[in-house]
Amino acid sequence: MKSSMKKTASAATLAVIAVAVGAEHFGFAQSENSVSTYQAAPNTEIRWVTLTDPNTGMWSEKLPYPSDWQLTGKAIVGPGDTRIQEVAGDVLSNQNRTIDQIINGKLLPMLKKENNRVLNVETYSVLAQKLKEHYSQYWSIAPTQKHYSVKGIEYEDDDGSKGLLIVYFVDSRSQFGNTNFYYIGIMESRASHYDTSKSAFLYAQANKRVNPENIAAFNRKEQQKAANSNRQFQARQTQKQRQFDSWMNTQRQVSNSALDSSMNSWRARNEMMDHGQELQVNSIYEQTQVVHPNTGESWTVDDGYNRYYLNNDHQYISTDDYFYNPNMDPNLNNQQWYEVSPYD
Repeated sequence: MKSSMKKTASAATLAVIAVAVGAEHFGFAQSENSVSTYQAAPNTEIRWVTLTDPNTGMWSEKLPYPSDWQLTGKAIVGPGDTRIQEVAGDVLSNQNRTIDQIINGKLLPMLKKENNRVLNVETYSVLAQKLKEHYSQYWSIAPTQKHYSVKGIEYEDDDGSKGLLIVYFVDSRSQFGNTNFYYIGIMESRASHYDTSKSAFLYAQANKRVNPENIAAFNRKEQQKAANSNRQFQARQTQKQRQFDSWMNTQRQVSNSALDSSMNSWRARNEMMDHGQELQVNSIYEQTQVVHPNTGESWTVDDGYNRYYLNNDHQYISTDDYFYNPNMDPNLNNQQWYEVSPYD
């Protein structure tokens, strides 16, 4: 069989189930299968094939096959070169796919690329219900709405082989988003033995048993992972709170410094406004201000002169004479005079 689906299957298969088929057109021949198709052939001796979950070491599934079928490696083999195995599909996050999109967009083109002719696509409504019953036993971290679909693709090639792909599709939606995942059960055999092998395949899937203890072990592991994740999250939140508290303390310090700076700026602005106001008032009354060169004190004097001198008694002399110095004037009783400058 020239199918790229021939991969090594996982030893711990997920739920694949069974029992009636309703046919649906996909542009191929349509077929009807009765419930009797999923019954064991008369006088068939059954043996249970056990699959083991390598993660827990427990048996995960037991499937009833004819006694001349057996588990070889990771595949179940039977007469007519029949080979059955399961392969992983894909997990799609927030892509809102449907089973039809997976079949039409990926699986059918792949089969055709490998020179297989697709004969029929069937809808397995009871298989979907069984899938739901199985997966309802698994724990979820949050309330989840799930929808289940199961469909089969029949195909053949030029080498005299026929095959059946059973696609198991789950659409899961929760507060965290949407996840789609699917996996595939594959059966291939010689065309002359196909109908018999298909009946055995579907009977086994319809009547297989799953281990509730293995599911419980899986749930405990997932709950522990969730608890560990929650502890790590809480630790990160605590660290973030410490960082936030530290940041707030820094902000308070910066804010206090900014407030001090703002107050200094406010005082400077007020002083500038006061000075501006004084300049306007002095201009109106033809006065100006002068500054003592040693103390920085200022005084208001009459405007209109080039030079001003001030003594320690706050008396001033104004003059336009660049050669006059009151300290040299004997009429001023040898007082100390300081030349002051106008306050710009």
